[in-house]
Amino acid sequence: MRKILIIALTVCSSLAAAGTTPAPQHSAQIAQLAAQVMCSPRITDRTTAAQISDGFINQAKALPKLRFDQQAVPAAIGVSFGVVFQPEHALAGVRNLTYRPNQAKPDVYYADIPAKPDRFNGFSFELPEELQIGLWRFESWQGDSLLYRAEFQVVAADSLPQLVAQCQGMS
Repeated sequence: MRKILIIALTVCSSLAAAGTTPAPQHSAQIAQLAAQVMCSPRITDRTTAAQISDGFINQAKALPKLRFDQQAVPAAIGVSFGVVFQPEHALAGVRNLTYRPNQAKPDVYYADIPAKPDRFNGFSFELPEELQIGLWRFESWQGDSLLYRAEFQVVAADSLPQLVAQCQGMS
């Protein structure tokens, strides 16, 4: 029994050290979903969201063409991360949750989602106090049904210098 426990702890420690994060999950209501890191898109609008720590959510008309399919995120201003997805059909009253490290309750906002490709739900690092290293999680629910869940491991910016340099070069 002790050998099994030691082996299990060793495997778990190795996975944590390697920075593996579970693959995103999604329901049949989501046609496509990818966990992505990108340089922050140009913000075109803001919507008030009372249950978000900042009090609003940013909106962009278009996502950057340069996107990386990965779940390791450098903690750097100008970097965005989250899920890019396409629903099978329009979804009404979707509850979106963002779990940040060291935050007792998730940020929550509600939205109707049209059936269009390249819908994005995520986070953009804009202020130094937002650069929280650790596990972040995004979930979307319609009623009691999980639409998707994706986790990201935010790491020190110097762990992914090429991505940081690309995003800083675009600003």
